[in-house]
Amino acid sequence: MWKSSDGGSTWRRCWPARAPLQIGALALDPGDAQVLYCGTGEANMSADSYPGDGVYRSTNGGKTWRRLASAKNNAVPPRIGVIAVDPFDSNHILLGGIGFGRLSASHDSGGLYRSQDRGATWTRLDPLGIGSHWCHAVVFDPSKAGRVFATVTAQGAGSGIYRSDDAGANWRHLTNGLPPAERIGRAGLAIAPSNPKLLYAFVADEHSDNADLLLGVFKTSDGGNSWTDVAGTHFRSERQIGYGNAIAVHPGDPQQLICGGVDLHVSSDGGTSWRKVSRWNAQRGTSHYAHADHHALVMPAAHPGRVYSANDGGVDLSDDMGGTWHNRSNGLAVTMFYDVDVAQTDPTEFGGGAQDN
Repeated sequence: MWKSSDGGSTWRRCWPARAPLQIGALALDPGDAQVLYCGTGEANMSADSYPGDGVYRSTNGGKTWRRLASAKNNAVPPRIGVIAVDPFDSNHILLGGIGFGRLSASHDSGGLYRSQDRGATWTRLDPLGIGSHWCHAVVFDPSKAGRVFATVTAQGAGSGIYRSDDAGANWRHLTNGLPPAERIGRAGLAIAPSNPKLLYAFVADEHSDNADLLLGVFKTSDGGNSWTDVAGTHFRSERQIGYGNAIAVHPGDPQQLICGGVDLHVSSDGGTSWRKVSRWNAQRGTSHYAHADHHALVMPAAHPGRVYSANDGGVDLSDDMGGTWHNRSNGLAVTMFYDVDVAQTDPTEFGGGAQDN
């Protein structure tokens, strides 16, 4: 975990020395910005996405952390991809994660979990009514108490987008306008802060012939009752949506959104048209370069048009809705080394090969 006090220009570590290095999710309590929740483990569904050891909380803006629940005893998933705090009730928290083991026989299971006591205890929810599933995204409606959306994958007809109107007690499978559930893979979800009835979903294709391609960018203007694919043909070359999957909506204009897998794409008219705004293979330091594989996108309300992207190269920032990009990784010691070796003739000489860098 890292913290910046200057808009990402510099970063400093704020994480316990013995806690896991792999971080999957971070959320701030809307009622108290000093309270943060951190989910460990990577939920990016690749062979090098490592598990964590549970969920942590800080009550002083990240200065110190305490583990609330352990993944080892199945209190929470080992790979947490999302945490969301209820804007109407800070006691109520939802988190989602994935696992690579059977629910009944392994400590490596995923799903949707709920806490009603600020993370002290957790209960596994089952929106599908069939047991085993993975949960990839959770979004609370900021204007309607009790309304929350989640995206899940399961084997077969249980996959897709779900909505609860009673804070997670009961769930409705949203299907109108969406592809067959068995085609829906990992899905990112974003709600428009200025018009919460408007949501967008960035969905990977589960079809074996199209694995890791984009199934569609789906839009609803009525709170999830009906959906329309607004991707068109723009994303035909986009890939790895099961690994890098991120989407965000402009804080003041619900028609402006940004989403990405390997590269980033922007629409200024609600998905009617799109433009590619980053190129991973451009020259480093040029205005269109942002590192590949985007995992999180943030558009702060205090700076309309500003976008932060957390990706496999650190953090990139745009102040003009993706028009130009600048790297903001100074101080982030987050390189993942695949291999390292030491010179046989001089033990002080060593080097390594890093993932994507």
